[in-house]
Amino acid sequence: MNDRLKNNLDKLKQNNNTKDEDATIVVDAVCEGAGKSTVGMQIAYYYDNTFNLSRVCMDADEFADAIDKAEKGQAIVFDEGFRGLSSRTAMSAVNGVLVRKMMEMRQKNLFCIIILPTFFMLDKYVALYRSKCLIHVYKYKGKKGFFRVYNRQKKKILYLIGKKLMDYSKPKTNYTGQFPNQYVVDETAYRLKKLKSLNDTPVGDEPKYLAQRNVAVMLLYYAYKKLGKSQENVSKDLARFDFKINRQEVSNIVAKCRKTAIRQRQNITYNLTEEKDCAAVGQEDTV
Repeated sequence: MNDRLKNNLDKLKQNNNTKDEDATIVVDAVCEGAGKSTVGMQIAYYYDNTFNLSRVCMDADEFADAIDKAEKGQAIVFDEGFRGLSSRTAMSAVNGVLVRKMMEMRQKNLFCIIILPTFFMLDKYVALYRSKCLIHVYKYKGKKGFFRVYNRQKKKILYLIGKKLMDYSKPKTNYTGQFPNQYVVDETAYRLKKLKSLNDTPVGDEPKYLAQRNVAVMLLYYAYKKLGKSQENVSKDLARFDFKINRQEVSNIVAKCRKTAIRQRQNITYNLTEEKDCAAVGQEDTV
C-alpha cells in the first residue's frame, strides 16, 4: 500500500482511539473496473486486520446490521459501486443509516468505507460533514490501480463545484498514489456475494431466472477475460455442465448487460473520459 496513505490511516486510527471518535471515508471511481472495491477492502484490512467478508455489505440493511454487530474499532465496507448509478434509492437508504447510526458508530469507534460509482451521489450532509476524505480511483492509460486523495476541505470544494457537471478537475488533489490489484478477502467468495446481491436486484422486465443467468454469464466472461480467455472458452466450459450457450449468445448477453448498465445511469453523462479524468490534475497524476 502507498506509504502516504498508510501514514494517513495510522493517524486516523490513533485519532479514533485517543479522542473516542469514529470515521467514514468515501471511495469512488467514474470508470468501471478501476479497482475501487479492491482498494476499499485493502484500506479496511490495513486499518483492521480482523476485517473479513462478513463486514463487506451490499445493501443498507446489511450495513446497519454490521454496525450493530461490530466490535469496538472494527472496519466495515459498504460496497455499492458494482450496481452503477441505478443505486440512487439504495444510497438514500445508506445516507439514512449513517445518520441514524452515528451515535453507535462513535461509541464503537468504527471505521466505515463507502464505495460507490461517484461521490456526487451522496447527500450533502454525508459528503461534506460526515466523511473525512474522498479517495477517487481511476485508470491511467487503460491501466487500473491509481487513486487521488481529497481531504475534508478539498472534497467540499469538489462537491460544491463539480457536482453539476460531474467534473473532478477542480480542486487539485492532496496527493496521488497507486495500489496493487490484490484482494484481501477470498475473491471467489466476494464475487459470489456480489452475484447474490445482483440477483436480488430487478433488471428491467426480464424474468428473474433469466436476469440471474445473464448476470452470471457476464461475470464469468469478465473473469475469463482477465485470464486472457475468449467468449468461445466461456461457451465451451458452460457446455461441459449442459449449459448450452454458444459464443454469439455469450456476446449478446454481455452486450445486453452493458446496455442495461448504461440505461441505469439515468442519462447522466460524465464530463470526463478516463484519460481526461487522469489528465485534469496535470502533473499531480505522475506517481
